[in-house]
Formats: sequence, structure tokens, C-alpha cells
Amino acid sequence: MENNVLFKGFTKNIDSIFSPNNNKIRIDIIKDDDGKTYVPFLGINTIGNMNPYKGYYIYANSPLKFNYPNFTNNNTETRTNIKNEPWLATTFNLKPLRTGNNCVMIFPNEVLSDLLKSNDEIGVFDDKDNLLGSVKYFGEALALTAWGKDVNCEESCPGFIEDDNMVFRAWNSSNGSIKDLLINWEGNINVSYKYNGIFYANNISFSKTFSHSFDYVAMNNAIIFNKLDYFKYNIFNSIGQKIGSDTNIQNNKIELNELINGVYIIEIVVDEIRRSIKFIKC
Repeated sequence: MENNVLFKGFTKNIDSIFSPNNNKIRIDIIKDDDGKTYVPFLGINTIGNMNPYKGYYIYANSPLKFNYPNFTNNNTETRTNIKNEPWLATTFNLKPLRTGNNCVMIFPNEVLSDLLKSNDEIGVFDDKDNLLGSVKYFGEALALTAWGKDVNCEESCPGFIEDDNMVFRAWNSSNGSIKDLLINWEGNINVSYKYNGIFYANNISFSKTFSHSFDYVAMNNAIIFNKLDYFKYNIFNSIGQKIGSDTNIQNNKIELNELINGVYIIEIVVDEIRRSIKFIKC
């Protein structure tokens, strides 16, 4: 359940208001338009203090009713536990876009600890290799914010648009290497950019290099590959649901006549290595 809430009053640390110890209702996540998040059951807190007259998105597991405490100005608190701020990344160096348009990926520490070490980083890129979100790993659960395009900005402004493919990469702080990530998401969905979306990672691994030629031509009813003769594919709709697949393609063409008009993600699989294409049927 999502609610967009505007608070009045004085600054107060978010832990003192929404800590799991203080609430019978589980708060899944609180986020703001700056890409900062609070996920109490994973110990993630990049919001620190809640500020008066600022809007927050609250996601809870059941209807939530409460009163914001009426504190005096002398009771304001200092921000705490502000690791994993998006702008702390050094190699995937991204200043916060703060477009007011973002989605959040949640990574529990048990998903990360076998693959990353402290000071490694995760970045999210679009299909043109533009960095649109980054976060540093400190041996704890983390939240990665992906930034959407500012609706008031011209076309050349950076940012995802709805249903864009998101590419995730990890930077190794020891040797400087960068590797693509394969991520299995909660619900086994194919994740694409969603405004105010929240996605939970079940497990991650390093992707192998997609060495096959990937030149293709997309028509309204088909995708034709120039040098890719044998492959499998999956089709996902705009909300990540798998709606079609074929496991034994032996020519260079995917027929898409039966799709209704809309936006789709076509996942190509060759030797268990995957790449995705955004396809618009009109």
C-alpha cells in the first residue's frame, strides 16, 4: 500500500517515528523525491531526519494511521546512519539528478555479501551506457535509486522513461574492473524502469560477456537478427509479466504478429547469456 504524505511540524529522525520496535504495522519502505530511502527491516536509512513540509512516499503492508509527533524545535535530531547515499559513489560518479522521477532497487546484504566487498559499487545504466544511478557498498543492505527523466526538461536531458531497460554493473574497488550483473528479482519478473517502482533482489551474479553479434532490425511485426541464427527468447509485457517464449529458434527472426499494440521487453538467450531489447508494437 502506497501513500504520499506531507508532514508539518519540526525535524525528527525517522527511526524514532517508524522504527519496527515502535509500530505493529510493518513499514516496507519510505522514499522521497531526492532518491533517499528508509527500509527499517533491512537497516537502510539514507533519509535520516524527516523535514517539515516535505512529501514522502510510504509503503506499508496494511492501512496506516498515525499522528506525526508535535516536537518543539529543541528536539530536532541529527541525521544518522547515512551510508549508501547515492552521491557517495566515487567511480560510478553521479551527482543526484533529483528529477522527482525515480524508482528504487533494494538489495539485502545476504544477496550482496558473497559477490561484493566493502567500497565496491553498483551502477544502473540505460541502453546508451548513460549512468543513471549509483551506490557504494559498505557490507550492509543497500538501496539503489534509478533516476527518470525530468518531465519538464528537453529531450536531451538524462534519465529513464517508463519501461526503459535498466543495465546493472558492479565496480571492483580492488582491481578497478567493471562487470555486468545478472539479477533475479522477487516475483521472478523482468524489471524495467517504473516511476515510483520498488524492486527487491533475490540473488545476483556476474554476467558473462555477450560475445555473439547482436545487430538487428526491428519492424512492427518482427525482429530480424543479422548474424544470430540459434537462440531462445522470452517476451515480457510492460509490467514485467512473461507472456511468451520459444526455446528452439533456428533462424534469425522472431515473429511478433500476435502481440497487441504496446511496449514489450524481448529477452534474447544464447548459451545462457541474456540481453534485452525494448520493442514497441504499434
